[in-house]
Amino acid sequence: MTDRTMRLAAAATVWVAVAACGGGSHAGDSGMGDAPGGAGGTTGGSGGTPTGGSGGSTPCPEAQPQDGADCRGSEGTVCEYEPNVRCSCPVVTDDVPVWSCEESEPDQCNADTDCRLWSDCCGCLILEPGEQADPCLENCITDRCAELGVSEQDVSCNVGHCGIVSTCNVEEVTCEALAPDCGADELPSVVNGCWGPCVHAMSFCVSSGT
Repeated sequence: MTDRTMRLAAAATVWVAVAACGGGSHAGDSGMGDAPGGAGGTTGGSGGTPTGGSGGSTPCPEAQPQDGADCRGSEGTVCEYEPNVRCSCPVVTDDVPVWSCEESEPDQCNADTDCRLWSDCCGCLILEPGEQADPCLENCITDRCAELGVSEQDVSCNVGHCGIVSTCNVEEVTCEALAPDCGADELPSVVNGCWGPCVHAMSFCVSSGT
């Protein structure tokens, strides 16, 4: 082999080696380029997690919010406050959400133990589950229920209502006390000749005098 032939062969060998290294380098770069692309897809997936849904688990304000107050951050939350007030924060997309508060109906009783007897200077009351008595502003130590002879043992649950089985006949009232102001579907009971607690007429009045 001549010197010229040997030099050409050596040059060809070097060129092939360089080409091989260059090709491997490009392949590696291509592989690395694919990896960041995959990572980008993962990041994009986490961004799809909704943020508004967490509003439903936001703790209720300790104090009852004002009706119509801004409730951003509490979307989807429903809060219960005494006595019998329910406040909700709606989920809206085109306006600022505000608290909506309204009185809720007391729950119906399922057993006698769900009912409570309440007595103070202002009267003797039988409370449904979740119901609260209005504050009495009179200052005394009178137990109105005890005066009437009504006790917890007399209170029962009947067809979802709390009360005492008694007559509601006004003709049997012999005392000078004023009749209590009862709600819809209720009548004042008559106990020992005087006005007793208001009771659901259809469930507890054995006689109404009519």
